[in-house]
Amino acid sequence: MRNGGSAAETFTGGTASDRLNGGGGNDRLFGRDGADQLIGAAGNDTVVGEGGNDWMSGDAGNDVLDGGAGQDTMRGGEGWDVLAGGSGNDTLFGDNGRDTLRGGEGNDVVWGGADHDTLSGDGGADELFGGTGNDVIDGGAGNDFVQAGDGIDVLVGGSGNDTLLGDAGQDTLRGGDGDDLAWGGTENDFIEGNAGTDTLNGGFGDDLMYGGTGSDGVWGDQGNDTLYGDTGNDTLGGFWGDDVFYGGEGNDVVWGNLGDDRGWGGGGNDTLGGGDDKDRLWGEDGNDLVWGGSGTDTLYGGEGTDTVGGFVGDDIMYGENGDDFVWGNSGDDTLYGGNGNDLLGSGDDDDLLIAGAGNDELRGGNGNDTLTGGAGRDTFYFRFDQSGTDRITDFNPDLDTIMIDVLPGRLRDLDLRQEGDNVVINLPEIRIILEDTDADDLDRSDFLFG
Repeated sequence: MRNGGSAAETFTGGTASDRLNGGGGNDRLFGRDGADQLIGAAGNDTVVGEGGNDWMSGDAGNDVLDGGAGQDTMRGGEGWDVLAGGSGNDTLFGDNGRDTLRGGEGNDVVWGGADHDTLSGDGGADELFGGTGNDVIDGGAGNDFVQAGDGIDVLVGGSGNDTLLGDAGQDTLRGGDGDDLAWGGTENDFIEGNAGTDTLNGGFGDDLMYGGTGSDGVWGDQGNDTLYGDTGNDTLGGFWGDDVFYGGEGNDVVWGNLGDDRGWGGGGNDTLGGGDDKDRLWGEDGNDLVWGGSGTDTLYGGEGTDTVGGFVGDDIMYGENGDDFVWGNSGDDTLYGGNGNDLLGSGDDDDLLIAGAGNDELRGGNGNDTLTGGAGRDTFYFRFDQSGTDRITDFNPDLDTIMIDVLPGRLRDLDLRQEGDNVVINLPEIRIILEDTDADDLDRSDFLFG
């Protein structure tokens, strides 16, 4: 055992297990071979373990510790310290002060402690903990576990399948290459998966998340979150809060859940569901399924052959371009077919159906519905057993057809009469009104029965 004094001294161990204490002064300690115990004590010390499984402490002062070979335990102590684990499975503690800690090769455990620290795992499957302060933590190569602690932290997984936990503070989490798991924690976080099949969860707070390349799962959890799927077949979910979703390229699944959400499918054949409350969803490119859920929703199919459904609530739906299927379901809904040969179905309650251009089919359903076919050869479909009073605003006897399901197939079997400027067809449970139509202009070719 060797103890230094108040002056600056240099101690070098031998092949055995040595105990070196620098004492006061700016000391230099070299352990050499053996399982050494090296203590810098007071002063700005340089402590080098070299070979063997060493225990090293800088204590007070701004110290530099290098573990070298072996499985070392290193503690920086007070001050702004620099710790390098070297090769082997090392354990590093920064303690107080703005410390820089590098695990080096091997499976290392690195603790930043108090203040603003910089941690790097380098190679191996490392565990890194930032502690308090605004820390920068890089897992490096390997499958790492990275936890931020308190403060505004930056976490980088590096290559490998990493786990990143943001905890308290407005943190930045970047997964890097590999299939990563990133969890934002309690504040407003930025989370990016980058390459690989990643799973991202914002936790509490209003988070901004990017899945990156690969087929990712991006979950906003609580707060008003913004989620980007980027490339790949991604799954995006908002849970609580008023969330914004961008599916990006690929065949994505977007689910808003609670809150007034907005979502864009982007490229690919996407599935979008609003969940509860007032949602606005755009399918955009591809053959999309857009479903509003409960609440008063506004839904857009976009390009492609889309299926747009309102479910519960008074919804507004647009098929837009393509041959679309637009279905109102429950609530007083407004359905627009747009361009293409569309199928519009009102479901229950009092709905407005406007097919637009193309050869469209419009289905009234239960309730008092208003149907407008628009340009093209349109078919208006009614069930014999449905109820309500439906209106066709623009029936053209030369182009359009009325189809009545489950009824004897003769025109004279219909209760059809002229009432003012309109033709009224009375069925057991439903009345069909053809506005601004003359009964003399109707013949067998205007009806289909089946």
